[in-house]
Amino acid sequence: MENKCIVCGGDIGEDEGNVCETCFRVLKEKYPCDKELDKILQWHKKQREELDEEL
Repeated sequence: MENKCIVCGGDIGEDEGNVCETCFRVLKEKYPCDKELDKILQWHKKQREELDEEL
């Protein structure tokens, strides 16, 4: 089963996390502080879950 990236919705492998490598690199560049990055990733995860519930 393929996982979906919580940021772009693209397919990612089973052993990957919630974010594809490309999105992670972009977010890490924009939010170099791990605390900020974690906050942004949690926001994206929540938004993706809400979107999935609506569909």
